[in-house]
Amino acid sequence: MIEPGSKIRMTVRAQNTEIYFAMAEVMSISGQSITIKYVCKVHNDKKGKIEPEFRTESFLMTRVKRIQEWL
Repeated sequence: MIEPGSKIRMTVRAQNTEIYFAMAEVMSISGQSITIKYVCKVHNDKKGKIEPEFRTESFLMTRVKRIQEWL
């Protein structure tokens, strides 16, 4: 079960692309949104832009395409 403190990888739908988070930690989660702290995000468009950074970001659950807990 994914809960605050869980380590996850996640794919989120964006406007013209998808964004993949390889290593993220769940800060908070509800039926409507998820807030994660992450190290790196990858834009899965033709450019494959990688953004190494330490940030906290929130997403609506309707935009989350895939979420998987690290075991």
